[in-house]
Parts: sequence; C-alpha cells; structure tokens
Amino acid sequence: MKKWLISSLLGVTLLGGSLAAMVHFAPEVTVHGAMSFERWRNGLTAKTVEVDGFTWHYLEGGKTGAPTILMVHGFSANKDNWVRFAGRLTSDYHIVIPDLPGYGDSVRDLKGDYRLPEQRERLQVFVKALKIDKLHIIGSSMGGNVSALYTFAEPQRVQSMALVGASGVTEPNPSAHSIQVKTTGNSSLLVATREGYDKTLAFVMEHPPVIPTFVKDVLAQKAIADRPLYASILHELVADKRSALEPILPQIKVPTLLVWGEQDRARDISGGQLMHQLMPHSQWVAMKNTGHLPHLERVDETAEIYVKFLAGVK
Repeated sequence: MKKWLISSLLGVTLLGGSLAAMVHFAPEVTVHGAMSFERWRNGLTAKTVEVDGFTWHYLEGGKTGAPTILMVHGFSANKDNWVRFAGRLTSDYHIVIPDLPGYGDSVRDLKGDYRLPEQRERLQVFVKALKIDKLHIIGSSMGGNVSALYTFAEPQRVQSMALVGASGVTEPNPSAHSIQVKTTGNSSLLVATREGYDKTLAFVMEHPPVIPTFVKDVLAQKAIADRPLYASILHELVADKRSALEPILPQIKVPTLLVWGEQDRARDISGGQLMHQLMPHSQWVAMKNTGHLPHLERVDETAEIYVKFLAGVK
C-alpha cells in the first residue's frame, strides 16, 4: 500500500505543480489525482453507463476478448477497493468493477432501496447492458452476498464464483461486528470522527497499510459525510432476511472459491466454514494474520490464490 501511494503521488507531481503545495491547498484534488493515476497504472479506465434510470460508474480494463471478471465491492466500500488486486489480473482477463448504486460515484439517495435482492437485480441489468455473455464473479463482504445471489439467478452466465469474507449466512460463532450491531445498534464500519476512521481501518484489517495523513484526512471526511446514508443502508440490510444464503448455496454448482482471513472481525471465519459445508465442491482458503479484506491487506497473495483457482476452472 505504501509503495502504490508513493508512486501515485509522484505521478500527480509530474502532472504539474508542487506536491507540497497541492497537499496544502487542494488535498482532495491531490487524492483524486493519485487515485486516477493508480487506476491508470493498473490498466483500468473510469466509465459510466445509464441503465434503467441509474448512472453506473465503473472501472474497466484488461485484455480485449479475454474472459471477463466482475468484481463486487462490500458495504461502505467502492470500486477502488479492487484496483491493485485487479492490476494483477489485467494481463490475462477483461476486468469490470462497478460502484453498486448507493456507493462510490454511483447514484446515492437516502430514500433509495439498497437491499441486496434489489442490488442483485440491478447488477443483472448492468451486466446485460455491457453485453457480457459469460463471466467470473468475485465479491467481498456484502459484495460476496450479492455475488452469490447473482450466481444463483444467472447460473448459465457465471463460470465461477469467489467469495471473500462474504456475508449472507448466520455465523456459528458471531463476529465482533455481528455482536456489536445486535447489542448496541452501532457499527465499527460507520465512521463518525477522524479518529474513528483509524479505528475502522484497524477493525477491518489485521495489519492496516501505511497511508499518508493527508490522504486519510480526505478519506475520513468522505466517510463521515457518508455515515447517514450507510447507517440507513445497514439498518435495511439487517432487517431484510431475503438475502440469506443458506437455502441457495447447496444449489449453486459453479466452481467456487471461499477466501477468509483468520482474524476477520467483521465476518467470523465460522461463517465461511459453514458456506464450505453447504457447498462441498467449493475450495476453501484461510489466510493467517489477515483480517476482513485480504485483497487490500495481502494483495499479491490473494491474487495468486485467485489466479490459481481460475486456472483450474474448466
């Protein structure tokens, strides 16, 4: 993480102006420039498409004509969570990474319906709008839940499914986050203060990356501003039982990879083990000294696991 931030910020500097001056006078512009550079460095381009009244923002890149991988982000996250991971795959695959409605740059409305069955339906329409006939899908956390719902609905389109710390089943051993939400109604994924942002990073990752203070300041400001929307979405997700995966996982027959961090505090590893029991054909990988976001915390190792899995998909 530290290396990509340094390279990204150097790239912004080369585009013009003093980095120190930009950081002081326009930190948001500097961070946006760094993110744009990082996308470019990993072979991805930002695009939009209008689908049924929604403006979808997404990243696309990789090898033309190659198999497509659809990457689905988690709760309170966005498409950029996948950028570095995707960069390890763009030489051999066509990559598509959307911001789900309610997240990132896509449409955001406090009155919107962002429950997972509705997100699954929207994702189906989005994929059809891009004219993607076949795809591999990988989802993190809430995005894993959406990915499983999508795979169940589109078995002929999905060639493989990978779930990374996915939600969707009742954990035999409730996670710290599940206990927190149930007993207090609060969530460590919702940021209320600048200090709270650091605590959230420490909660979701066993070894949070080193991020320059001014970058964290900008990201924290955005997370704080998003708190009302995400609190509303979380309330909807907890109340909606239609996204439960226990009834459908045994019916999903596509090649499946389950990846979990052994120190995942957001989705306890027992939930992943239950998914594996419900899908005996699935491959199970538990990553030591890793939290909820292996694709951010251990990019190369997680990408290597995924590439090896894809190589075995017939």
